[in-house]
Amino acid sequence: MNYFDEFLNEFGFLTEEMGFELKSYSEEPQAFNNFGALLQRSDLLIRITRDRGQVFIEFSIDNSHWHHKDMILNEMGIPWNRHPLSDSELWEGYAMDIQAKELQQHIQDIENYLQG
Repeated sequence: MNYFDEFLNEFGFLTEEMGFELKSYSEEPQAFNNFGALLQRSDLLIRITRDRGQVFIEFSIDNSHWHHKDMILNEMGIPWNRHPLSDSELWEGYAMDIQAKELQQHIQDIENYLQG
């Protein structure tokens, strides 16, 4: 499986089920398998980045300020400590499968919050 297939395997629900369009995708396999993707539905943009194995998701309305998914969830009362720490004391919430699952679970609430 190449990295784009891995991305689609986890985040394909955005285009297949939720009406987002993949605006751009790039990867740097020689650099820790990093990738970046930008998706859009109407005025909502989602930027998904994998950097050194950790996945980060950010949102923007009308291409304005970018908001980190986990900060939004924290502000909505869903705390950072919802995921355990790894053996090396790192927060495990940045794994791709966890980020994809949480995005699928909370995307509508996040969109409502941002448009609030």
